[in-house]
Formats: sequence, C-alpha cells, structure tokens
Amino acid sequence: MDAVHDRYDRQLSFEGWGAEGQERLAVSTVFVAGCGGLGSPVLLYLAAAGVGRLLLCDDGTLEGSNLNRQVLYGTADIGRPKAELALERLSALNPEIRITASTERIDERSISALARGADILVDCLDNYATRRVLNRFSVETGTPFVHAGVYGMAGQAAFISPPKTPCLACIIPDGMPEYETPPPVIGAAPGILGGIQAMEVLKYLTGIGDPLPGVLFWDGEAGTFETVRIERDPTCPVCGERRERAP
Repeated sequence: MDAVHDRYDRQLSFEGWGAEGQERLAVSTVFVAGCGGLGSPVLLYLAAAGVGRLLLCDDGTLEGSNLNRQVLYGTADIGRPKAELALERLSALNPEIRITASTERIDERSISALARGADILVDCLDNYATRRVLNRFSVETGTPFVHAGVYGMAGQAAFISPPKTPCLACIIPDGMPEYETPPPVIGAAPGILGGIQAMEVLKYLTGIGDPLPGVLFWDGEAGTFETVRIERDPTCPVCGERRERAP
C-alpha cells in the first residue's frame, strides 16, 4: 500500500471512525481564522486528517519572532504572507484536499464571504476584537466554533455552539483589553491548545465523542487541566436576545 492510499489507515482503524467517518471529513469545510501559533498545529492536523476543504485567513506576514511557535514556517519564509505560506505547506502535506487562503483582514464586512459554507469555525486569533467578529458570526449563522487562547505556559479552550452553549461574549465579556505589547508565549503552549482545538473539530465533524463541556483551562507550569462550566448569560448582548426569540 503506497503513501497516498495508506494516509488515513491509522485513523480508519479507530472504532467508530472507519470509512464513514473519513467520508464525513472529506465533505466538510472548516474555516480557520489565523495561521500563527495556534493555527499552525490546527491546520497541520486537519489537513493530515483529510478534512476536505480548508478555508484559512491571515493578513499578517511572517516575522522572525514568530518562529518559536509558528511551526508551519521556516527562516527562509520571513517577510512572506503567512496565508500563502500555509497554503504551500498544507498542499504539500496533503494534495488530496482543497485549500483556499486569504490575506484579507477579518471584520464585520468580510467575515460572511471568508467563512461562507463552513461547517465549523476555529479561533486561532491573537486579539479580542476579531474574536468578537467571529463570535457574532457564529451566533447569527448558528455555526459552531472552537476558541483557544494562550499566554506564556497557559491557555484555555472551549467548544462554542449557541444556543446550546454560552457564546464567547458570555465567557469573555466585551471590553476585555488588548495587550499593549506582544505577550510572552512558550512555543509548545499553542501546540498543546491547537492540538485540542483540532481534536474538537474532528470529533464534531465525525460525530465521535462529546465536545468540551465548558472552558478547559491548562496550566503548563503546574501540569494541570481544569474544566469550568459557564452558564449562558441571559442578558448577553450577542446571544441573549437570540435565545429568547428561539421557539
């Protein structure tokens, strides 16, 4: 069996996955917002698993300070757009899937076109303003998304699917200040959180397992994981009114 045909052999043998689970991935579309520290492992694992279509977006160019954690790229790539680099790397990793890469900035005007047709959204961003755009789009369209954030040797992740779950604004209220300077990040930290995000996406698309039941907090220094359940805020300006109007 050659490399093309045995690419998915180890996951096909997982109980409950099989050809049916692989086909579900093959017909799925995932929008990944951000191709940096979190986006690198998310995109690598989703492409390797055989997600049929990846929509990726990042308006940044690679800088030398990115290389301790953005493992899709190399030193020779500095100065090039990350979305274009990601397209090249992922196409080489798995030429069987379709990839659309955009360098457009994600905002209220662009999000609908960028994420059109996505079955699930992945928040690999580094700022709350753009995360709020993604959250509002999720609530308005009913599209689930997977959030993660990293600081130093710690971070959090959550599977968000309003109205079944709180939206991101229930968990992180509007008004959260942005970092004035780039925060410290140990390279392996986004690798761990990005791996968790990729797993949540694969579980959702294949129908295997249960999504995270709340917000997962990881403390790398202490070596601990803790899951905290957070209730939907009925007064949430993003999802509260929508829930009240739902039949």
